[in-house]
Amino acid sequence: MDKRNFGIDSLRILAMFFVVVIHILGWGGLIDASSGAEYLTATIFKAIVYCAVNCYAMISGYVMYSEVEKPYRYFKYINIWIQVFFYSFAITFIAFVFFNESHTIGWKELLKSAFPVSTNAYWYFTAYTALFFIIPFLNRIARHLSNKQMHGLILTVFILFSCHESVFGQFGLMRGFNFVWLVIMYLFGVWIKKCNILCTIQSGWALLIFLLCGVVSGLFKVYSPYKEDLLMMYTSPTMVLMGLMLMAIFLKLKVGKSTQSIVRFLTPAVFGVYIIHMHPIIKTNLLNNAFAALSAHQWWSIPFIVVGYALCIFVVCIFIEKARLFLFDWFKINKLVEKTYLKVEKRLKQLLRKSGF
Repeated sequence: MDKRNFGIDSLRILAMFFVVVIHILGWGGLIDASSGAEYLTATIFKAIVYCAVNCYAMISGYVMYSEVEKPYRYFKYINIWIQVFFYSFAITFIAFVFFNESHTIGWKELLKSAFPVSTNAYWYFTAYTALFFIIPFLNRIARHLSNKQMHGLILTVFILFSCHESVFGQFGLMRGFNFVWLVIMYLFGVWIKKCNILCTIQSGWALLIFLLCGVVSGLFKVYSPYKEDLLMMYTSPTMVLMGLMLMAIFLKLKVGKSTQSIVRFLTPAVFGVYIIHMHPIIKTNLLNNAFAALSAHQWWSIPFIVVGYALCIFVVCIFIEKARLFLFDWFKINKLVEKTYLKVEKRLKQLLRKSGF
């Protein structure tokens, strides 16, 4: 059994916090409402945190890969799906019953909220759904590759789907907002673990490279006369490199015992932050342009103010998710679902054996 890496768990928490910051700057309307020094500051700040999704997918690859093949727990996906379904349906239902004066939420919207994957309510979860079910095959392929072959695979996909795609956009990766990009970032995480390629990078240099790439990406978006988002999408080489540098830093991070307890508390609830604050109703009615007025503050204060608001959103969502986890544990919902799943799985195996499979 692999020893828990609290550094990687810490990066998972930080990456989700970065996601909240991205949404305040983007969906929150701060960048669009800014100009001059405030616009430059907000854009560079967004560039620095924009590698969050890449980090999240790399972490999945790092954590879920092992050189020895292990039974794949498909039940884990059911737990995640139940979590997403709960918030998708519950928030829509509450809005339908209590906040529907204009009648913008009807039975159709309520029904759609019960199918978060099919309706693409959360793009990351939809893309992760496809990734989850091919992970055993990706891991098996990686196990049969030598380290040299793995280096070649990663270099190939980096050149094709990061460098070339960022400039020409011919492979339909939608700036990284799709399943294929998550697969690529997952493979990067596998590469990091299999080949141990980040062990020689000192944390100080990794941090310097990370910040430099972020600043360059932000400056390029503001001042480039060419394709302004060339370095500000998940697929861009700078964002990939920034994700790698954060992985290099947090893989070596020594987490004290007191901090470990905080990490243990936050980690199980961190995905709930994304599901709650990016629910379509909350995103459209509460988050959309809600932070545009922050652009009136002086440029140097914007990062601090954004971090403050992001921290508030993060903490509120964490405690909502911890409450859900407590209720689910109290009513033994997860255990009931797991028992049902195991019974169905056992029955299916019996039927397959009888059918000759």
